[in-house]
Amino acid sequence: SSIPTMVKEIHCNENHPENMNIKIVNKKAKFINVYKGDKWQKEDKKTTIQKIVNDNFNLLDSKYHNMNDSLTKDNKLKYVNYKAEISNNNELVYDIFKSTEKILENV
Repeated sequence: SSIPTMVKEIHCNENHPENMNIKIVNKKAKFINVYKGDKWQKEDKKTTIQKIVNDNFNLLDSKYHNMNDSLTKDNKLKYVNYKAEISNNNELVYDIFKSTEKILENV
């Protein structure tokens, strides 16, 4: 649940309205609204959510590498296992995608 939690904290955080730039207005539609420049634009929902999930995983991975020396052996192992699970488990990736989509529906 770390990636959907990150999405919620980044894109749905009322303390940082400047980041509230993505929302799903109609969950049945194939589009998602993305605020770019000074207006809302419609983009492909699936592609945009996949990009958000990938970007947040890359952010998490970067944080892991920056903090690697200060993490316990147990935390390192948990992250390595999590990363392997994401790489090998399409069902988990789908669940992350759907959880992220639900978060963006509630913005």
